[in-house]
Amino acid sequence: MDTEKWDRIYEHMKARQFELGALLPIGWKSISLTLKHAADRLYDLDHDANIRIVGRLIEELDKGQLKEGRTLEGQELEDHWDIQLISVYFLLTGYAIENLLKAILIIQHPEYFKPNAKLNDIRSHNLLSLCKRCNIVIRQGEAILLKKLTSFIEWQGKYPIPLESDQMWPKSVFHKVLGDGCKRRSIR
Repeated sequence: MDTEKWDRIYEHMKARQFELGALLPIGWKSISLTLKHAADRLYDLDHDANIRIVGRLIEELDKGQLKEGRTLEGQELEDHWDIQLISVYFLLTGYAIENLLKAILIIQHPEYFKPNAKLNDIRSHNLLSLCKRCNIVIRQGEAILLKKLTSFIEWQGKYPIPLESDQMWPKSVFHKVLGDGCKRRSIR
């Protein structure tokens, strides 16, 4: 076979794989489960490191030998890095939910798939918006969680700062999610 025929076969296979990958929910679900599994592994590392750190602190406090300003080495250094993994846990958990929501969107709207084109109609990391587009009813607490996970997907799990300064922490998540119905009360 000549090169031209192989190129056509390759392009046909690629287009078919793209179509099946987009339209079959099992692919989205599989990626979602893989992301959640990875997230759970990171959570376990973070959890175990936190237990060791707290144990060391309690032991040092009990002995009156709290060590500050020292260079971390060995297990202490590993624990320091492992407790940093919690933000990546939230990032991967958010990605897992995002994949499931996009699978639902594709099931509900197969017209979003256009051969040889981008899937622009599902292009979003905003979990709350994706839920609304899927007609999933979200309670107040779930909305807050989805908003927080969205911030990890968009920046907090992978960059030191967001693209815009108003997204920087600390911020009032309650006001952003719930609108004007949630005003802070002054304490007097």
